[in-house]
Amino acid sequence: MFLIQLGDDPHTARKLQYLARVSGAAHFRFDPRTQQQQFAKMLEVVSAYAAGGEQAVKTTGGQAATLLLQYLKQEPMPIIEERARVQVNSDIKE
Repeated sequence: MFLIQLGDDPHTARKLQYLARVSGAAHFRFDPRTQQQQFAKMLEVVSAYAAGGEQAVKTTGGQAATLLLQYLKQEPMPIIEERARVQVNSDIKE
């Protein structure tokens, strides 16, 4: 899964970063007003991956390809995290 964020809304970024961590997806954030060429190159590399896998990305080359290959090597975060159990006192007096 590829999560591409256009803009810099921090609330959206946190949600997409979380989804990327738990799913092993790649999250890329772009400001479309200043980074149109980088955004277009990333779409090209993602399309190459969809059509031909990692080898196609390697053949495409460039900074966007390198970034995507780095993301593909990351391990996904476990969905269920161990948390300390909190004991609730059920003897509440009114």
